[in-house]
Amino acid sequence: MNAVESAARALGKAVQADPRYLAYHAAKNDAALQTAIQDFNLLRMNYQRETERAAEEQNTGKIQKLEQKIQERYLEIRENPHMAAFEAAKQEMDAMMREVDL
Repeated sequence: MNAVESAARALGKAVQADPRYLAYHAAKNDAALQTAIQDFNLLRMNYQRETERAAEEQNTGKIQKLEQKIQERYLEIRENPHMAAFEAAKQEMDAMMREVDL
């Protein structure tokens, strides 16, 4: 292993040991939050699929229900304290990565 590879590995280990990385990793791996986000994304995909149909094939009732469910899920995610923790940890992690990138 050359000096550059050694330095890169050392940097990676230092990043992984940093409290900002640990907080980000923990927040990112919150199972309940990830399930809610996946459900939200699935609802958005179903909504998109339904709205891309020809006008005569669209089910307006289904579209309205999907819009309502998307809004409810979005609010649920935004109000989740784990989401706030994730966003704060991500901002800290992004700031650290900008420092490392300089």
